[in-house]
Amino acid sequence: MTRAIAARLVMTPGQAQPYKLVIEHDDMTVTEQAVASCREGEALLRAALAHKAEPRPRHDPWNPPLIGRDAAKAEAQPRPLQGA
Repeated sequence: MTRAIAARLVMTPGQAQPYKLVIEHDDMTVTEQAVASCREGEALLRAALAHKAEPRPRHDPWNPPLIGRDAAKAEAQPRPLQGA
């Protein structure tokens, strides 16, 4: 199933419908849908882009994850007590 990654509402003067919704999908396809009003197009735009965000892994640049031997050393060392 493809997911919309970007959408925009554009005017189409001289066409049967005054606006169209252009949706770009994650598989690089583009779909267009003619709409009668700006309000209708905005509602479709919100519906097309309303998907649950994927959780991003937390990354702390000040405390990068330890890898390999560094991780083993850190686990072997006793940790200081909080508030001491």
